[in-house]
Amino acid sequence: MPARASIESLRAQLKTAPGDWGCRLVLAEELSAAGASQQAALLISTAPGLPANAVDQLRAANLALSFNPSLSLQLADKVLAADESNVTAILLKARIHQHRGEIEEAHRFAQVASLFDPSSTTDEADLLKWLAEHGREIP
Repeated sequence: MPARASIESLRAQLKTAPGDWGCRLVLAEELSAAGASQQAALLISTAPGLPANAVDQLRAANLALSFNPSLSLQLADKVLAADESNVTAILLKARIHQHRGEIEEAHRFAQVASLFDPSSTTDEADLLKWLAEHGREIP
């Protein structure tokens, strides 16, 4: 029950300050943790504007991925426009392309991430397995 109260409290806070991305992201993460991932993604998708910083942009992009991959891609691209070597954003793009079933693009972005940081794909077991199933390996 405490999580529900937290969600309701965050909803009330967000209602008074809809542009507060800190609150919006915490609420979306709480909703996702409570099994309401679609609500979390909708909360991100319907926000007024985009988060101002790369960390929040990537948090929002990860939350939106399953429900709104186009928004997720838009946010990842925004991060990469400011820092083309942001490995987190590059890997996110690989996962977005995986979600879309775009093997070559997913492989390309996973390779780029690995070139920037060879250890970056260590925690990407699902992506690596999916790529391997499609005959693509990351050296």
